[in-house]
Amino acid sequence: MAGGVAAAPQIYRFLKDEDRDVRTNAKKVVSRLRSGIKDPNDVLTRRENEVLSRLSEGVSNAEIAERLFIAEPTVKTHITRIFQKLGVTKRTQAAAFYHQR
Repeated sequence: MAGGVAAAPQIYRFLKDEDRDVRTNAKKVVSRLRSGIKDPNDVLTRRENEVLSRLSEGVSNAEIAERLFIAEPTVKTHITRIFQKLGVTKRTQAAAFYHQR
């Protein structure tokens, strides 16, 4: 299975970059939370909180849709709104927000 072996370094680099992004952005997100958003439930709807919870587990949009019994485009809409409300641009930033609250 040469394809799997060749892909391993690429996967490792991707995960390493994502980990660095999470650590770098977590401080920014936490700072933003402390300065503005006191309770995420005041900002996010119940469904957006459910989507954010699944997103923070690292699952795909398709899996979030399946778990919540909604369409994948609806998940994308929720994620867009979550990003706007939290002032983030990446899934890793939103996940950091979820885990810091």
